Amino acid sequence: MSKTKEASPVATAEEKVAEIGKDLSKFEKRQVGVSVIENDGGLASANEFLVDVKGRINRIKELKDEYVKPLKESVKKIESLFNTPLRSYEQIESGVKRAMSDYRLECEKVAKAEEERLRKLREAEAAKAKKQGKPAPTAPVATVERKEATMNTSAGKSTAKKVVKFEIVDANAIPKKYRDMVYLRAVERGLLDPIIRDVVKIDGMNTNVPGVRVYEDFDISVTA
Repeated sequence: MSKTKEASPVATAEEKVAEIGKDLSKFEKRQVGVSVIENDGGLASANEFLVDVKGRINRIKELKDEYVKPLKESVKKIESLFNTPLRSYEQIESGVKRAMSDYRLECEKVAKAEEERLRKLREAEAAKAKKQGKPAPTAPVATVERKEATMNTSAGKSTAKKVVKFEIVDANAIPKKYRDMVYLRAVERGLLDPIIRDVVKIDGMNTNVPGVRVYEDFDISVTA
């Protein structure tokens, strides 16, 4: 009676990483020999070494995909299942929030109008009292009570917070000092380089741009 061949145990990701990393130190030592190239022979040696490195990179990526790809596919499928109803509920949430905000804005508008009416009425009373030689009213002008910020239910609560939002309607009308601040912030965050690069390309690779160093270089691509 023949014995059933047992399946070989699947190596763990840790075991695979340990295996492919055994000769990493050898590659690091070989890199020292091609870090500075002084002649064509050195260039050929560097090229041969580079192809070997690329082969190792490709193999590592292949091994990684064997473990990661099934997980990504499972995550993608699960996210897709949940995202369909999630997006619908989030749209409902957004719509209700907007309706509540619009109502509160209208209430705020009405309250401010009433407070302005009371303020003008007080000014008229003060002017009349002065004209008649009587003391002006000293009681503070009444304020209109606002809606409670927090509304509770048996399941939770919602809280309204007055905020200031910004929307650019005309970039050309923004004062120069603010545009300068935007420019400096873009430089600090490294956002200016890709923009300048695109503008230089559009301008026919103009190499005479004040404040910009335009230079040639070689990008090396490799296949293995």
